[in-house]
Amino acid sequence: MHDANFNWNGRRVLITGARGFVGAHLTRALAQQGACVTAHARNDYKPFPLELPVDAEVNWMFGDVAQHDELRRLVQTAEPEFIFHLAGCATGARKLELVLPSLHDDLASTVHILSAATEIGCQRVLITGSLEEPSTTSKEVTPSSPYAAAKHCGVAFARMFQQCFQTPVVTARIFMTYGPAQRREKVIPSVIRSLLENRAPQLASGRRLVDWIYIDDVVSGLMVAASMPGLEGQIVELGTGTLASIRTVVEEISRLSGSTAQPQFGALPDPAVEVVRAAAVEETAALMPWRPRVSLTEGLSRTIAWHVAQDELSETNLSTEVLEEVAQQGGGASSLNVNSFLAALTWMYYDSALALV
Repeated sequence: MHDANFNWNGRRVLITGARGFVGAHLTRALAQQGACVTAHARNDYKPFPLELPVDAEVNWMFGDVAQHDELRRLVQTAEPEFIFHLAGCATGARKLELVLPSLHDDLASTVHILSAATEIGCQRVLITGSLEEPSTTSKEVTPSSPYAAAKHCGVAFARMFQQCFQTPVVTARIFMTYGPAQRREKVIPSVIRSLLENRAPQLASGRRLVDWIYIDDVVSGLMVAASMPGLEGQIVELGTGTLASIRTVVEEISRLSGSTAQPQFGALPDPAVEVVRAAAVEETAALMPWRPRVSLTEGLSRTIAWHVAQDELSETNLSTEVLEEVAQQGGGASSLNVNSFLAALTWMYYDSALALV
């Protein structure tokens, strides 16, 4: 769901971090809407993880967005009406070696994009916050990780730029996102892969409560936040407002996948600090016409379906377009059994073959 009154067709859009998880899905969604997308990534080593429309207008550029001169040239070349700044070092680990990368990739790049957008001009620049950063309404202002500290400072800079220089910036605070094509070391794809391969996932206690949100809902929220008039200087939270423990999610994946492997809780130590926080969905809904639409069970079903189809793709050379169509069909079910899904996949492949005759 995006703003039905806003037409992205022909709009010039710059997306940094376009080969990341959220960036890739946003790039595809905007291309499908007919936007003229300049997609930026650090390098071209990693392939784009999703299928783009055949007629997509996507121009790729590469480089380091934390370098001011390089970023300024990028904005000048793209001449964007809208900027989505998604590049960064997205890890909440509490490690000393992540301090400088977080400063460079998250905070410096945000300040540079705000500076370039202010100097050159655009209709809207959207930066992202994190559930890990301290809440603006909380008395506790100590960030829980280098990443959280960088995001917290980035939001402060965004507010300063808006107030002092009238930069048309909006911050979207994204909660725990999951879905197809996410990096496999993340908890949901890691557990799915283990269960589909009949291996027992090795996990911590799973007690942490998390606000999980499906990738399609995040993408629609970003598009609404970028196109909605009057949001300058605001923070919108993209989550469901509902908490579910990691253990609950893992058990639901186990049920949906039909795997006989049993997750091993307590095999790994719990992190020393775990942020528990739900998105302020009602406050976001009061600012813009957006609410999450995909339930946890449906989102997990779609994600499992994508992974099953990915395995089948590697064996049968099915097109990615068919893969994603199958994943969407699998998402509507309240439960998903791997064997029945593979049967459905076989029928879809058969239908696709008939269409070519």
